[in-house]
Amino acid sequence: MSMFAKIMVVVNFILAVAFLAAAGTLLGAAEDYKGKFESYKKSAEAEQAALKDQVTAATNKATEATGRFNSAEQTKASAEGQLHTLAESNSQLNTANTQTRADLDKLAAAQTDLQGKNTALNQQLEKTNGDLATSESGRKESNDKNKALADEIARLTQDKETAEKALAAAAVKEKELSEQNDSQATLIARYKQEKGPLSGGKVSADIKGVVSAVDNKVDIYVISVGSKDKVEAGDEFTVYRGSNYVSTIVIDKVFPNMASGSTKPGTKKMDVMAGDECATRL
Repeated sequence: MSMFAKIMVVVNFILAVAFLAAAGTLLGAAEDYKGKFESYKKSAEAEQAALKDQVTAATNKATEATGRFNSAEQTKASAEGQLHTLAESNSQLNTANTQTRADLDKLAAAQTDLQGKNTALNQQLEKTNGDLATSESGRKESNDKNKALADEIARLTQDKETAEKALAAAAVKEKELSEQNDSQATLIARYKQEKGPLSGGKVSADIKGVVSAVDNKVDIYVISVGSKDKVEAGDEFTVYRGSNYVSTIVIDKVFPNMASGSTKPGTKKMDVMAGDECATRL
């Protein structure tokens, strides 16, 4: 064998050894990558399963929340229906109260007229008795007149008693209607506090203050909150003393630190006093 052939054999042997070494290294790396791939695959599958569980739980919670929201909407709709009924009842009570006041005024006027007629008849009776004392000849005629006048007085007295009874009954009815009106107003205010303002109505801020000055004769009241406290003209403040309802004030003038107003018609239950508490919502 020549030297060249020997060198080629040695070179081929070295290349074969190097190839085997490289193949072994590549095979080991492939096995290592395969193991890592399997590990990453299992980890990804576990994470995917956990994410699916989280998505399922979130979907269940969303479904439950939707059910609660629908139930709340139904409850609100029912409450608004009840409030509408209460508002109509309150309006009817106000109308009945106004009519009762008008009837009371008529009865009072009738009573005054009856009292005037009774006084006039008594004066005429006294004059007739004087005429009887001075004129014996007219005694019989005077007696007849006296009897007629006495009958008229008796009739008018009976009419007066009937009018007084009707006036007393009307006063009792007015008191009952006023109490019902106060109860309806309190119920509506409580609804506004618990459920929020009525749909489409003026929404007043939740403001509390104190009545700082009053003049019940001219119906002017000053409260301790103003435009800095978000008070606006037209706001209605419920006035209360402890747990007792007093009146409702409608604001007409607003200043930075105070506001003034007058009584809302038909709401005054007693005179307002300085120091009484007031609020737009009970």
